[in-house]
Amino acid sequence: MSIIQTFLLIVFTSFCLTSKAQVYLAGKVSNKKGNAIAYPELLLRSDIDSTVIKTDLGDSLGNFIITIDSFVSCKLLVRAEGYIENCLILNNVNDLSKIGSVEMDTNRNFELKGITVSGSKRMIERKIDRIVFNVDKSIAATGTDAFTLVGKAPNVKIVNNQINMLGKGAVKILINDKLLILGGDDLSNYLKSIPSENVGSIEIIPNPPANYDAAGNYGLINIITKKNKTEGLSALLKAASGQATYLNASGGVNVYYLKNKVNIQSSISGNNGAYGPIERAETNYPTQIWKRNDYRKDIQNNMRGQVDMDYKPNATNTLSLTYAISQSKPDIIERINTNVYSLMQNLDSQINTSAFTDAKNVSNIANIHFQHKLDSNEAQIVLDGDFGQFNTDKSRIFDNYTLQNDTNKTNISNYLSENTQRIRLYSLNAYSDFSIKKYSLSIGGKISLLENKSRFGLYQLSSGSTNVISSNQFDYIELNKAAFISIQRTFHKIETKIGIRYENAEIKGSSLNGAGVSYQTNNIFPTVYLSYNLNDNNTFGINLGRRIDRPEYYALNPFRWYFNEYAYSEGNPFLKPSYSNNVELSYTNASNLNISVSFSVAQNVINQFTYLSDSSNIQATKYLNLSNDKALSVGASYTFTQIKWLESNWQLQGVFNKNTALIREAVPNIQSWGLAAAISNLLYLNKRKNIIGNIDFEYLSTQAGSLGTQRYSSRLDIGIKVLALKKQLTIALACSDVFKTDVGVFKTYSNSILDQTNNYYDLRVLKLSASYKIGKRQKAIEQKDSQVEAERNRVGF
Repeated sequence: MSIIQTFLLIVFTSFCLTSKAQVYLAGKVSNKKGNAIAYPELLLRSDIDSTVIKTDLGDSLGNFIITIDSFVSCKLLVRAEGYIENCLILNNVNDLSKIGSVEMDTNRNFELKGITVSGSKRMIERKIDRIVFNVDKSIAATGTDAFTLVGKAPNVKIVNNQINMLGKGAVKILINDKLLILGGDDLSNYLKSIPSENVGSIEIIPNPPANYDAAGNYGLINIITKKNKTEGLSALLKAASGQATYLNASGGVNVYYLKNKVNIQSSISGNNGAYGPIERAETNYPTQIWKRNDYRKDIQNNMRGQVDMDYKPNATNTLSLTYAISQSKPDIIERINTNVYSLMQNLDSQINTSAFTDAKNVSNIANIHFQHKLDSNEAQIVLDGDFGQFNTDKSRIFDNYTLQNDTNKTNISNYLSENTQRIRLYSLNAYSDFSIKKYSLSIGGKISLLENKSRFGLYQLSSGSTNVISSNQFDYIELNKAAFISIQRTFHKIETKIGIRYENAEIKGSSLNGAGVSYQTNNIFPTVYLSYNLNDNNTFGINLGRRIDRPEYYALNPFRWYFNEYAYSEGNPFLKPSYSNNVELSYTNASNLNISVSFSVAQNVINQFTYLSDSSNIQATKYLNLSNDKALSVGASYTFTQIKWLESNWQLQGVFNKNTALIREAVPNIQSWGLAAAISNLLYLNKRKNIIGNIDFEYLSTQAGSLGTQRYSSRLDIGIKVLALKKQLTIALACSDVFKTDVGVFKTYSNSILDQTNNYYDLRVLKLSASYKIGKRQKAIEQKDSQVEAERNRVGF
């Protein structure tokens, strides 16, 4: 047969097949009471070889239509959350009349409480590679926000608006497996804009598996949100006012819309106000003592908006789109007084600095996410793309003058420091989850590109003229490529998971002054997990992994940012990545008890160090590969829920740190034990359970860190909230750091010169907040299944 004849035969056969009369399977799904069941899942399976013919999803009224080319003997499986699966046998065309109205029985083991899907889940669950805090099981889930909920999770501590794991440093935050690019106040404000009712669970991942980026030595916290399933339009209004040194106000609205197969969630929020942190430092030079007091007014002025849309045409495909925009004006007004004393404590001179930092940050983030389910056993293919645009404009004007003997004003100088940054981030991620016999596999890859263009200038202002002291520009490109495979299997009571991740990074940075960096890294990061389930109540585990901490792009930037004419900070284009090896042993008891022992060894740890010299008063702070660190941590957390009106979470962590310096100017070795303890209590204060109080206490002992010593600190938070109007209205009054005891005192040495800081970041705040739900109360909500990842939080925006 010729090629032309073969082609004509294929075309003719295809025409004949497509010209056959199509068969329609139509009906409506309802419960025994005749009420429609929204969005039922339908699976048509061949009765001959059990292959899947077609899958589809009904609409919000339970109606469905399935179209097939020709009838075959088959089974129609109908599934819905909270109901027993229904199976219809269709042996011939006449059986299509059976479909009509499909009734489903309620699953008695599936109990709905408010918005909570209450099955066999416990509040705290131990999975092979993470701890899961099921928020709906906690009193903390009522009338609060995601930021507060994270602080209630096991082994998590919030210090100065920074989220840490006990015994470790700051962690990276993900929303539905997506790394957030925000940091500092921007991150906390964003998490505070997410209502607690929208959070399904919080995952604590101390040693992330291969499908996550290998970057970051301190683990991840993944916040899994819920997806609205209430038909129509609803909203949540929020407003709050807090008094610290200055008044702060915030507000926002979350809007939810669900119609047919389209689900849209949007939010807009903002805050305006200021905080008044005070930073104090004392530097003991051989012949002088410098004492600096920095009184600041940190202005908080930002707006943020986000829209998420899910389109689910059938049971197998989901397309999600996200767009977020934010703008902030984190201006700072400073008054810095530096007193210079002799060794006899006589005042020699004063250096006074007044400064104003004018800053503006603008970001635009877009994401597209496609998920295709291959079968009913959770096999899937996921494609995900991200784009981020981040612009920063910052200028700092500071005036200096010196007072000799408290009378003569001399050495008057005015300076202007400017810095602009233009960042673009692109990433594409793809992976597939599937099973082969008894093995669960995940395989995928990612590519991301970060481009940064920065400009810097330092100018002296005098007599109406501007003199250029220095200027520079720094261009930075980072290309990351990764591939991974993960295999998981259960052998009776033993569960195993092994993963390997390969990452290739190409780094190029250059500046006008000739400083630059260009290198490439190729690394393999293995992870191993082993879990032994003694019984339903006791689980033991061990995990091992290797991580990398690449320099943040701004740490490679050689610019100098001047605080005054005696102090500045700068980056280091010659930084090397830091690597760490981690091992953890764990035990979990069904009564919400978690015990863990972990050990980590990190090399070339990146941190800032301030150079001090007895021959100069200049204080130069630089990013360096500062030390090799070892840490041993022993911790336990327990959530007490045996009393109906009380939920109490206790956390205790003992840590041994040893830091070995890699530079001669620092203390060669520092080591110490430290202790962290926290107690969080939530109480129902009345029988209706609509008045809830909280009392939280934290304590951190003196311990070593970053080649220095941090003094002990403590903190007490109290609050009360009232749920009214059938829990549609929530009013809360809270006071944080009641006794102003959460003070950061840190001591370090540079060239044997003692430098001590004593900082208080205006943490005592009295806050009144209110939120109100408009529209129908939410029904049971499913979790959004997304495993997108992108290396975006290194932007530090």
